[in-house]
Amino acid sequence: MQITFSPYQIQNNNNRKTVNFSGYLGNESVKVMGEYVRLRHETAFLRELETLEYIKQYLLENFPEIPVKNILIGACSTGEEALSMKMVMNKVPSRITAFDLGKKAINRAKKGYYSISEPRYEDDKKYVEDWGLSAYNDKFLAFKNPKDMTQKEKTYYKAFNKIFKEINTEDGKNKFLNRIRVFFKSFGEFHMIDVRTKYFKLKDLRKLNCEYIEGDIRNLDEITKGRKYQAFTFRNAFYHLITTNDDYRTPLGEHHTRKILAEILPKINKSLDMKGLFAIGKKEDEQICDVLLLTKMLKEYGFKEAKHFDNPYCYIWKKVKEC
Repeated sequence: MQITFSPYQIQNNNNRKTVNFSGYLGNESVKVMGEYVRLRHETAFLRELETLEYIKQYLLENFPEIPVKNILIGACSTGEEALSMKMVMNKVPSRITAFDLGKKAINRAKKGYYSISEPRYEDDKKYVEDWGLSAYNDKFLAFKNPKDMTQKEKTYYKAFNKIFKEINTEDGKNKFLNRIRVFFKSFGEFHMIDVRTKYFKLKDLRKLNCEYIEGDIRNLDEITKGRKYQAFTFRNAFYHLITTNDDYRTPLGEHHTRKILAEILPKINKSLDMKGLFAIGKKEDEQICDVLLLTKMLKEYGFKEAKHFDNPYCYIWKKVKEC
């Protein structure tokens, strides 16, 4: 999500600068299991799109008898991933349950206000490209002419406009900014990029059959309440569990990591139907953990690799036995 201080400007060394906080809600500190955990909310619409598309096709092929597909989204941040899953599912009926440790993130998701930004100048565009700020990858939803879109972009552009409406008035922008102003205190870093921004509001969350819950994966049974899911995503979030909770996260030792995973993985297994999918982050290095141990334990607790794509690291697993 792009949270931008524009249309307001601030004075900085007598120069007018647009303050843009792109791709992040910010940092949020929450107390979990007696310890404070620093959450970094980074997200965007249609992030890791091929994962979501694979999930949709897999559910259609493997659960044709289930009319409404149940999908669980963990570490959902401010809701972009859950809404992206809805856009991908499109006309396929689905029920989304999304949860996150962050109270601020969940409250923000329930409001349904979002923005999409695009760097205004070539230098800023190069900065985004050089640093791989994928949060700008959804900019086509707001700024690209449909005539110039690929067929896939057109599909998601239509799906986006089906559930969102643009806020065009200054009054609307002011209301949007007032809702997010309270989150600025939690921000830990800013990208000084001059952008143009468009603002959007979700039309009706209830009609989407999408629920947001403040919750911890360690208490997964309380979140699912016995409901079975055909897919569960928990992308780029294991590092909150099996690394140190300081600014320089390092993996915990094998004994400690194994203990944590031995508590969590059976609950993940229990939440899924047989053959149900479990998707973690696409990039191995973003897990910041002993991936060999994680892979070994996923297999120990009833999972098998579902698909590798072009990456030897497996990030989509399927449940093959109860545990």
